[in-house]
Amino acid sequence: MKDRSRFHRLNLPGVPEQLQGVVAIGQNASRRGLAPHELEQLFNCVLPGSALVRNVGGQPVVRGSGLHISLSHAEGLTALVLAPFPVGIDIERIDPEFDVLEFDPDLFGVQEFRELETCEARLRSDHFYRLWTLKEAHLKRQGRSLLCERLPNVSGAPSMSTAWMVRPTGRYCVGVSWQAPVTSDLPPRPAPGAFSEWRLPQKPTAAAAGARAISECVIHI
Repeated sequence: MKDRSRFHRLNLPGVPEQLQGVVAIGQNASRRGLAPHELEQLFNCVLPGSALVRNVGGQPVVRGSGLHISLSHAEGLTALVLAPFPVGIDIERIDPEFDVLEFDPDLFGVQEFRELETCEARLRSDHFYRLWTLKEAHLKRQGRSLLCERLPNVSGAPSMSTAWMVRPTGRYCVGVSWQAPVTSDLPPRPAPGAFSEWRLPQKPTAAAAGARAISECVIHI
């Protein structure tokens, strides 16, 4: 994956300037995430010479740098965020055949499941994926497991952002959650390797019902 056109800056709206994101496109569109050698090349470009470890809270960090990192995988893609504070990311490919109302409301969260039941049918799938990615990103930011946790309520929560990605292979939803310290004494924006050179066009779009305080955009790759 030396072709830099496969690396795309993830310009999420409303995030702190110290938070950096990237989406990497794998050569196998049907594989969930990058192949091992592609993932190694991505790390070598974004974090040359660095090693990843987990802190006492369970979150992955870049050893010796104070930077937190989070990864998520979908068919043909890997998404990554990097920040000097705890951060989580989730990316999901939209399945238009999935009936979101068959999901377990107790696991999803009764209040937000009711939002799904009452929102317009044409918006329901998008709203489900927006909430799902933010819930999983929130858990990952805290170093908690999706397998043993009920999903938190996130509607209207601060410090979250979503993006819709459009590719020939389908639509994807990306959710990011962060916990920036209440201080202005943050280190400068990380710019390892060629990271700051990656760009994506973006087009703001109105949030669907229930996403009150969550910024989002549409990204075409």
